[in-house]
Amino acid sequence: MPSEPVAAVDVLRFRDGRWLAEKDAVVTEAEITVVLNGHELVKLTATPRHLSELAAGYLYCSGVIDHIDQVESLEVDEMQGKVYVVVARSDILNECPGSYRSDYPGDCLTDSSSGCSTDCPGTTAPWDIDPLDPNDLLKLMNEFEKSCHLFHETGGSHAAAISDGKEITLL
Repeated sequence: MPSEPVAAVDVLRFRDGRWLAEKDAVVTEAEITVVLNGHELVKLTATPRHLSELAAGYLYCSGVIDHIDQVESLEVDEMQGKVYVVVARSDILNECPGSYRSDYPGDCLTDSSSGCSTDCPGTTAPWDIDPLDPNDLLKLMNEFEKSCHLFHETGGSHAAAISDGKEITLL
């Protein structure tokens, strides 16, 4: 698994009527497998950074956990591209039979294209928040855009942020 989020690649650019050999920066990606209580749960394609946050966020989004305190352990194996998570409820996968398909006996493997499930226990409706002032929203959007350094370097990455309505609290 690549350890750096950016790699240099050789490219040909057509500029001023001729081809130029140059180096360009691209985002690296790796396949990350989230292993939940010993079972492969999901394979995600991601930039190889913040993998523990990626796994915890996926588990929260899919309704497997509703609070980080439910995670008993979380271990990232960067060499194997796996995140091992143990949660207190050993029966959680049994409650979501339609959400996971299995290609291997005993495994509940899905892929990231299936998105977040709304069928699992603990999944709730979107947050109940007060509307944002349009000027505050534009300020937050500008702050967010300026903070997306990897996108500015490569032109090809996704980013997300959490805000309290006045400032970005997590990027």
